[in-house]
Amino acid sequence: MRAGHAVRLTVEGDATVYHGRVVRLSPIVQEQNRTLLIEAEVPNQNAVLKPGAFARGEIVTEGSQPVIRIPAASLVTFAGVEKVLVVRQARSSRCACRRPARQRQHRDRDRAEAGRERRAAAG
Repeated sequence: MRAGHAVRLTVEGDATVYHGRVVRLSPIVQEQNRTLLIEAEVPNQNAVLKPGAFARGEIVTEGSQPVIRIPAASLVTFAGVEKVLVVRQARSSRCACRRPARQRQHRDRDRAEAGRERRAAAG
């Protein structure tokens, strides 16, 4: 997250979505609740937004980007790096890829469980 990212917010009792941008970030993240204090500028031409009003905000860190989905069986893993073979102009090459963190955690958990099962069967 950085200054300049888009902000969307709504105020209690008002269905309007207001848009603005992040202007300042606190250099400290509170570890207990993983919160970060930010300051955003939101245009208020009609003075609809009042000081002290409760609001719910979202910071838009990335716009939508096209995603290519491939079967997990298509991935080649070597030395902890995942790659997929890609064919371009009748030539194959390896292309590094990245799974979302949630899927990497599932894969690691599945491998650990398989290792425990093999050890249990051998012992």
